[in-house]
Amino acid sequence: MLAYRYSGIRWSDFVDIIDALKSEFEEQIGPAKERASYRRHENWVLSAGGRIRGLASKEDEERS
Repeated sequence: MLAYRYSGIRWSDFVDIIDALKSEFEEQIGPAKERASYRRHENWVLSAGGRIRGLASKEDEERS
């Protein structure tokens, strides 16, 4: 954990995490936006300050 704290995540670890998330998503059933893996990904992206195409941000909603 300290190596991650000081150096950040390695590219190979990032790829492994995304592959695992994708596999989990494919195994789950139901509408895509209601699956736990989708919500986890959405939370990660939004927490990091990113945006997801097709998903209105809080700023977009406040302007409406």
